Amino acid sequence: MGSQLTARDGGWHLGEYVSIQGSRRDAMLAGAVWIHVRGDEIRREELVYLLSPLKGLGVSVRLEMPRRVRVISGAESLEARLAKLSRWPWRVEVLGDPSGELELPLGFRDGYPFVYMRDRGQRRKVSLRWHQPVVLARDVMKRGDVVSRERVVLGLGEKRGFEELPSSVDEVLGRRVRTPVRAWAVLRGSWLEGSSGVLGGQTVELVCRVGGVSVSAVGRSVDGGRVGDRVRVMNVQTRAIVTGVVEAPGVVRVEGGDL
Repeated sequence: MGSQLTARDGGWHLGEYVSIQGSRRDAMLAGAVWIHVRGDEIRREELVYLLSPLKGLGVSVRLEMPRRVRVISGAESLEARLAKLSRWPWRVEVLGDPSGELELPLGFRDGYPFVYMRDRGQRRKVSLRWHQPVVLARDVMKRGDVVSRERVVLGLGEKRGFEELPSSVDEVLGRRVRTPVRAWAVLRGSWLEGSSGVLGGQTVELVCRVGGVSVSAVGRSVDGGRVGDRVRVMNVQTRAIVTGVVEAPGVVRVEGGDL
């Protein structure tokens, strides 16, 4: 980690902004550590404390960073704009020169591999990388096995293409495996039987009913869950995080009249 980084406000996963070396398993576990930004800097001792729970998973960490790292808000960055345009609750990484005027490809959405940047009459492609939390299998799973909390752990990975990946452990608990899974593989929804109702990172309909009046809005789920579960959802217009109940596949009911 260098002496300065540009990140979104509030917080982010370590692997979204920091170079992590090591085995794929260890890097994904370390990358999933959540960093809550207080003020405009990160202290080394704070990061050491946040990484300490990894010891229980057998991960040994060595930090290479200054004592203090300055954090600059990325609220107006191209990455933040693309996250908002695609309704993506996590980080979009721009691989290349972001200068110029943004031009979106037809049908742009989360998982799209590139955008166009136009500068001085020239249009060029800029590649994108979509970060998100992923669920990892801690051991080999056979067809028919039931996913339990002891057999999975949250890591940080990439969304490649348009496939929806489970982004919380709760999304996969109790579901049966339909195809063999190797240890430390990223669990995909298509590998599991049953539907979770709402997947993490999915575009959903937020519904609020007060008396005889029904109000709806577009949201992006932070958690996944089955019908009847409580999940967190981001209102894509206000960027506010609200809690609701999965009422039907793709539909979350918000209580209290506040979308």
